[in-house]
Amino acid sequence: MQTPSSHSIRLSSEESRSRRLFSALLLGSPLNSSPYRSPRTPKPPAPEPVSFEKLFKKLEKINVFEEDVSSKELGALLLSSLPTFSGEDVQKTAEFLCESACAHDNIYVVVELLVATASSASLKSAISQEIVKVASDFILEDNTINDSLPEFFAQVLIARFARPYNRSCDTSNEILFTVISIVQGWIDVLKGKSESEPSKENEKMRIRCVEGIAGICWSARRRLWLSWPSLVDGIYVAIENVLIGDIGLAKSSKKQLLKLFVDINKWPKADSKN
Repeated sequence: MQTPSSHSIRLSSEESRSRRLFSALLLGSPLNSSPYRSPRTPKPPAPEPVSFEKLFKKLEKINVFEEDVSSKELGALLLSSLPTFSGEDVQKTAEFLCESACAHDNIYVVVELLVATASSASLKSAISQEIVKVASDFILEDNTINDSLPEFFAQVLIARFARPYNRSCDTSNEILFTVISIVQGWIDVLKGKSESEPSKENEKMRIRCVEGIAGICWSARRRLWLSWPSLVDGIYVAIENVLIGDIGLAKSSKKQLLKLFVDINKWPKADSKN
C-alpha cells in the first residue's frame, strides 16, 4: 500500500515533467531528447564536380558487367558535375544513358541515375529528345537494337521520383511527360486514329505498337495501374476496340492483346506483390 508521502512525491514528479514539456512547447525548444527517438542520419555532402571526360569514363563502366558500380554514388557525382558540362556534353551523356538502357539492358541502373538527377533540367531535356529518337527507331526500323525500350519505359513510369518530379508535365518531369506522350501515341495507332487508309506499313507500325504497349504492361504490371491508372484505362479501351472491332491486325498480335486484356482485368484484384 502506498503511503500519502510517496503518492505526493510521484505527483510532484509528474507535475514537474508536465511543466517542462509545456515550457518546451511554448519556447519552441526541440523535443528530441526522448530516448525513443533516434537521431537523423546527416545527409552526406555532395561530391566535388569532375570533368566530363572523367565522369564519362565512370559512366562507361555500367556497360561492363564485371565492374562493380554504385548507382547511388555515380548519380550523386553526375548531379554535382552536370552544371559544369557544356550543352554537347549533356547531350552525349543522354545518348549514352539511353543506349545503355535500350541496347545493353542496363535499364535499372540507368533509371536509378535518372531518379538521382531529376533536378537537372538540362539532362531531363536531353534525355527526352533522345527518347523520342529511340522510340521512333523502335516503331519504324526492323533492327532489334532497341527492343528493350518498352521495359525501359515501364521502369521509368514506375520509378520513385522525388515529389517535385513525379508528375507527367514538362514543368515537373519532361522525361515522364515524353514517355506518356509516346505511349499515348501508340494507343492512338492501335485504335487506327493515325492512318488515312489501311496499308502494310500501317499494319506493321500497329504491330510494333502492340509489342511496345504489351512490353510496358508486362514489365510494370500492376504497378503501372497503381501509378498511372488513366493511362492503363486508355490501353484497356484500345485493346477492347481492337478485339471487338474490324481494325486490321495480325492474328498473333490479337492473341497478344487478348492475353494482356485478361491480365489487366486481374490487376485491381491482385495483391501488391504482382
